[in-house]
Amino acid sequence: MNATGVGRRRAAWVAFVVALAAGAAWLAYLGLRTGARPGDGAAPNGAAGTTVTLAGERPGDAPAAAGGSDDGAARWYVDRSASPLEMAGQVWFEGAPAPRVRVVLDDEHRAFVHREAVSDASGHFRFVSVPRIAGSFRVASTNGDRTPSWATAAGDTSKLDLEIRTYACTAHIYGDVSDASGGPVPGARVAVAEVPEVAATSDAAGRFSLCMGPGGGTVRVTASGYGPYAKYLTSRGTVRQDVVLMPEASLEGTAVLATTRAPAPYARVSARQEGDGPVEVSADESGRFVFPSLSPGAYRVEARIANAKSKAPAEVRVFASGRASVVVALDPRATVRGRLVAAEGPVSGASVNLGFHATYEWATAARTDASGRFVLRDVPVGNVLVDVPDWEVRTPRTVRVPEAGIDDLTVEVASRGVLAVTVLRGVAAVPEATVSVRGTNVSATRTSNASGVATFRGLEPGTYRLVGEQGSDFATAENVQVTRTRNDRATLELDRGRTVRGRVVDEEGAPVDGARIAFSRVGTAEDAGATAASGPDGTFQGGPLRGPAVYEVRVTRSGFPLEPKGAFPRLTVPKEGTAPDLELLVKKLAQRLEGVVVDAQGGPVRDARVTLTRPERHTATLATTFTGNDGTFSLRNLGTGPYAVKATAVNGSEAQLAAISLPRETVRLVLPEVGSVRGVLRDFPASPTPSIMAWHERGYEWDFHAAVLDGNRFTIEGLPRGRYHVAATTSEASARVTFEIVGAAPVDVELSASGKRTIRGRALDLVRGTPLPNLSCQAAPDVEGGRSPAVVPGNVFTDEAGGFAFEGVPDADLYMWCMGDSAFRGGAARMPRDLGDRSVTVWGLDVRGRPALDFRALGMSFDEDHPFSHRIVTVEPKGPADRAGVRALDVIDAVEGRSTADLGNGTVRAYLALVLQEKHAVRFGVRRGEATVAMELR
Repeated sequence: MNATGVGRRRAAWVAFVVALAAGAAWLAYLGLRTGARPGDGAAPNGAAGTTVTLAGERPGDAPAAAGGSDDGAARWYVDRSASPLEMAGQVWFEGAPAPRVRVVLDDEHRAFVHREAVSDASGHFRFVSVPRIAGSFRVASTNGDRTPSWATAAGDTSKLDLEIRTYACTAHIYGDVSDASGGPVPGARVAVAEVPEVAATSDAAGRFSLCMGPGGGTVRVTASGYGPYAKYLTSRGTVRQDVVLMPEASLEGTAVLATTRAPAPYARVSARQEGDGPVEVSADESGRFVFPSLSPGAYRVEARIANAKSKAPAEVRVFASGRASVVVALDPRATVRGRLVAAEGPVSGASVNLGFHATYEWATAARTDASGRFVLRDVPVGNVLVDVPDWEVRTPRTVRVPEAGIDDLTVEVASRGVLAVTVLRGVAAVPEATVSVRGTNVSATRTSNASGVATFRGLEPGTYRLVGEQGSDFATAENVQVTRTRNDRATLELDRGRTVRGRVVDEEGAPVDGARIAFSRVGTAEDAGATAASGPDGTFQGGPLRGPAVYEVRVTRSGFPLEPKGAFPRLTVPKEGTAPDLELLVKKLAQRLEGVVVDAQGGPVRDARVTLTRPERHTATLATTFTGNDGTFSLRNLGTGPYAVKATAVNGSEAQLAAISLPRETVRLVLPEVGSVRGVLRDFPASPTPSIMAWHERGYEWDFHAAVLDGNRFTIEGLPRGRYHVAATTSEASARVTFEIVGAAPVDVELSASGKRTIRGRALDLVRGTPLPNLSCQAAPDVEGGRSPAVVPGNVFTDEAGGFAFEGVPDADLYMWCMGDSAFRGGAARMPRDLGDRSVTVWGLDVRGRPALDFRALGMSFDEDHPFSHRIVTVEPKGPADRAGVRALDVIDAVEGRSTADLGNGTVRAYLALVLQEKHAVRFGVRRGEATVAMELR
């Protein structure tokens, strides 16, 4: 997490779902979305082959919508009244123009617009008379004998320079498709979700092999009677990914307008599981929709129409062989028409959006036309943030949008830096090289085009480090200057990097195929991209490695961490010469975890979702299964652990056992009764409607339960036992209460809107005490022991003196966080209810002229459950913190003699890294129980 220790992580996951709900139009400013060149690898013997959907067919894994509803949704999603667009570009194969390639253009849902073309003798293609859409287009090459490749483009502006780069199939994703009992699933369809026309089919043993583009993609697996499986995978060489399919579930529901509860006809409805992209369908004329085939699990469901959108997602669980139901409410939105201008004149082709930072409430992004004009038709009402990617917004940075909308908004912007990096090998340009730019507050990656150029737009002026890679070749450039007033250029000349060879075997000496070996340099965040993949005989070769350096090794297979037998050796790479070969000995994944899930009365619970993770909090899911009719479950091919196993029932009841080591006897998980909360809102305005969420006091910021609001009453169901907070927030009022669920009986609460107040303060540099201007700041309820998923909508900015004023914010316990650019790192501060007339100080860091802060050099990570916890949760073995004596659960209470009491986690971490970087040592104190221990990090 960055220096604020608060805002960016929340912003990241909210930005993700905001972008998905907005229809992915924002992807266009990211440019071409193909991959980098594949590494060497071959399809395993006997694997199933790749097939191509015939011209005119619709890919078989697209979800079916309610009958005829796509035609209705097209009335507002497709704008046939506006002038049509052109989409054109060129297809490349192995660096040369590719003639006679089938190219398909679709809307991102593959439901409304479909065009096909064939590239000409020079690889060019063109689509004319393409209607404008409220989303984005996908343009893909669908020749099955080449890597699946695609590009994206905004749905409201022409784009004539699309590049689709394809290669021979030398990289594959392969594995086995099985059901929860371990039996093979033949006939499963496996495809990259972005190019579903190119697919593989599992054979009688459930085996498959799919050609992959070099940059990876979302692998989607479907089979009749099973819910779909989706996972984003990168492919450096041949990678194994085994897939377990669960019996399919379905979801039906109704989209309604929040203000009147009337149906929202022809809404586009999206359902998303955590970590996956959304599945979308269209509602019919009565607002009803059906997702006929979903993988069992918990979903967040949103909807939109032309002038209304969900304020927050509805939460619903769907279970195997069952059909769940949900009501999705849409809040009214406003239309904003405006113009984007810079000192040089109108700005065309820029993406513009309005919304509330760190929330789901954003409009669907729009592109400016040739005169700089734009129209946003679903803008949330209130004091919204103005967002123009790649440009600095000068005025207004926020704008108050009334329900009637705005017809003449003028947004003034200034250009940011543009850096064009040319990658060469000798004098030859190198396409498909991976280029990264790293600044104090910025990290971005691009792929070089056919001319070997990777372009970075929207960079803040400053000093950057460049890293370029292709295969095992690499190059670096230090202290590259980026300015605001001109397009800067840099060149990276690739040198031959070092590779490492080795073998992965289990404890019985058997080779382990499909293992992914990742190398990371000890004590630094740099150069963490070195990887290799083991073949059928367990051997591997990979890189690039740089010397002199020491690397740590991690091994995974099919996404599952492989445990070392003993410890993996560190790899020492000399300044010159070859790296030593590695023999990686892993424990055999031969353990099983058997268990049974029962209710509070001891009866078996069928179709409960069972997940396996590491015992630490908020770790990734390693395996998933479901209970049978007798409540039993089995997880196979596990290591010795320790693990945590969690069961979730259809009603939301949960039970978990942690620190399970294998082998062991059958585990028993007892699901308690679940309850609900019923609430009444007092003194909140009718518009805009408040955001209402409940979350467990030990939950994380995305572990929330959204309320169903009806007038001034709300309900939240499916709450397992425990203590919860529930909060309602608007930009001017908030309320929060804490309650406890002890059984099935509903808990009644009342949320009375707070008064309003004005809070003033300054953002200052922690080292010098100088102002930190141009920080974007936001507030949220301050809940001791956890972080609130609810925020106070609206942002304020610090002025040249670092000053800010939150006017009319709720008179409640709040905290704030500020985010900076490449010049400044923001911070956090508490704003208690009894603050009175006192001023607030946000301590951040002025990092102008300093190299990028290297947080991995600390060798420890902070607990982010509360922005002021200062608690260490992990310590890297043999790393700097470990050598200094730091232990997990230590609390840092001073750095260089300065108390951390008024500093956010991010500022503490950044200050440690800054002093360590400049002085090569930093003194700090930790609180361990009742004792205080002085330490020094070197």
